[in-house]
Amino acid sequence: MTALSYTDNMEYLQRKERLTECLLKRMSAEEIVHEAAVQYCAPVILTTSLYRVIVMDDLGLEVNDPVWETARATGYCSSDNIADFEIQGITHDVLNAQNSFILDKGVGQDIPRILMKIMINDMPAAYIGIFQTGRPFSETDLRITDYLCEVLSLVLERDPGIMPGGITVHESILSDLLDGTLTSPTVLNDRMRTAYWTAKAVFQCVLITPAHKSSGIDNSAYLKSVLTGVFPGSHLVQVPEGILLVLNEDSLRPERYKHLQDVVQQFDLFMNISEPFRNLILLRHYYESCRAIRDVARKQKREGRITELKDVYYDVLSGLLKKEEKMVLCQTEYRDLLDYDTEHNTDYVTTLETYIEHGCSVTDTANTLFIHRNTMAKRLDRIKEICGLDPADGTALIRFYLSSRMMKK
Repeated sequence: MTALSYTDNMEYLQRKERLTECLLKRMSAEEIVHEAAVQYCAPVILTTSLYRVIVMDDLGLEVNDPVWETARATGYCSSDNIADFEIQGITHDVLNAQNSFILDKGVGQDIPRILMKIMINDMPAAYIGIFQTGRPFSETDLRITDYLCEVLSLVLERDPGIMPGGITVHESILSDLLDGTLTSPTVLNDRMRTAYWTAKAVFQCVLITPAHKSSGIDNSAYLKSVLTGVFPGSHLVQVPEGILLVLNEDSLRPERYKHLQDVVQQFDLFMNISEPFRNLILLRHYYESCRAIRDVARKQKREGRITELKDVYYDVLSGLLKKEEKMVLCQTEYRDLLDYDTEHNTDYVTTLETYIEHGCSVTDTANTLFIHRNTMAKRLDRIKEICGLDPADGTALIRFYLSSRMMKK
């Protein structure tokens, strides 16, 4: 850098003193960026290294720049912007620069900007950009930017809410979905492209919590490595209860479920699993369903370590009703078949339940009950004779199954 003149040096010292006062008064990043914007008489943007906006301050000035407009509208630089930074070598230049510099070509051709990284624990943690919308930038502006980055490094380091340590680009997407700051499907798709996340059709949440509420999850780093090894398409994010594992598979196959059973035993954990879903923008709601499943399972003091919605769904419904109310709401055909089983020591209720659970497949049900297919078909005919329920009537089967599960709780 060239030496500053006496006048420029005095200006630099005055501006540095004001920033130091901001630091000593423990002002927020937002307040310090505003002070900086006033000093530059220019818009300032501060983002994390994952390109999430921390603060933007335009002083009411007009900024006709696509990077600024996208960041203001979405809270992030777009994947197209980030790709431009990479192609034009801007990312490389910022990461390798020892001091702030002026970008006046490529994306900075129309509106030059001062760029610099902000280091925390010897790692690039944030980026700052000052947009030239008025007077040209001076050597003093560059010098004060270097000091501003030092100040912001100290401010950001003490605020884990802004700069969560060690978070990955995938975790940042999940975190923003969970806290409600990411609500646009278009922005979500854009950020997933930026993260090279090619999603499969089906998602599923697994809330992982310690067996004892008073303790944390032991060896959580090792646990994460185990889970990502078993579920290579999955992503994990910290939540207040423990860890949320977001599966992204076409289905949770039986062998994968067995892996979950092994993990909960090995690490002394509980897992609550949401229903499968196809739209990641709804992640927050399915996470909440996992929490609800966990609460119901705790109240029931369930013995199993893995609980799915289907395991507590009927318990929730049944818990709202008294025993006599359940009897009134039960399907007549179910009660008639149950009475017949009780009187004749038969098991037609279980036969019909199994038939429903196996997709109304005579063959699959027969195999499960270890009987011949013809025997199974005869049982369905006999059920119709006993209680009048037609095994081909889907609505009647639904009411039968609800009645059966409700009365067992």
